[in-house]
Amino acid sequence: MSEFFELHDELRSVATDLLAKDTVDWPLLVSAGWVGLDASEHAGGAGATFAEVAVICEELGRAAAVTGYLGAAVLAVGALNAVQPNESGDALLRAVVAGNTRAVLALPGAGEPAPFDLATTRLGWRIHGSAAFVPDAAGAQRLLLPTRDADGMAVLVDVAADAPGLTVAEQPVLDESRRLAIVTAEGVEVDTDAVWHFDGDPEAGMRALTERAALAVACDSIGVAQAMLDTTVSYAGVRQQFGRP
Repeated sequence: MSEFFELHDELRSVATDLLAKDTVDWPLLVSAGWVGLDASEHAGGAGATFAEVAVICEELGRAAAVTGYLGAAVLAVGALNAVQPNESGDALLRAVVAGNTRAVLALPGAGEPAPFDLATTRLGWRIHGSAAFVPDAAGAQRLLLPTRDADGMAVLVDVAADAPGLTVAEQPVLDESRRLAIVTAEGVEVDTDAVWHFDGDPEAGMRALTERAALAVACDSIGVAQAMLDTTVSYAGVRQQFGRP
């Protein structure tokens, strides 16, 4: 267990140094290996676990960094890891880890139904629906939309951000460290090989992604809270009022 503590302490130290830079952008996160931290080595990742991803989420929160890490790394990579191996999904995971493509997951809230409907028409498969509060959707090239197949099983559908009928509208929020959007699909055409099934129980797979998102946000919040506490304690140590500490 001590080996994990040492690894995490080293990871925190590296993160602190990187996040102290004047500019913290996406290429920096890619070069640091954080985007593919828990992707397999076969996909170009580090082969680590969510425990290491959680450390990065906490440090990003501590720095109040605006990076898109939640949507374009934590959730996208988690979703791509969760589906059955397939040629197009594996290629997208490698592209995401390499920093060549940004993908996001339009995840529904805990206990909510899949926000998109997949329908079969005489012209092929099309997807309809809308999801709000999608992290980091603006600027992504690929979107992973949760829906259900003809058998009622939860699946993910991969669509291009510029696909006809798909819109991504920025959703204003008070927290300036967040970038949220409303993703709407109005009859977006879906390729057969873009419908991906979960590797294992699909319902458990969707729950795991929701839990992953909740844990990531919790770790980010812990980092923010710790930074606020540290700043408050530091200020209380030097504050003077009416000439007295």
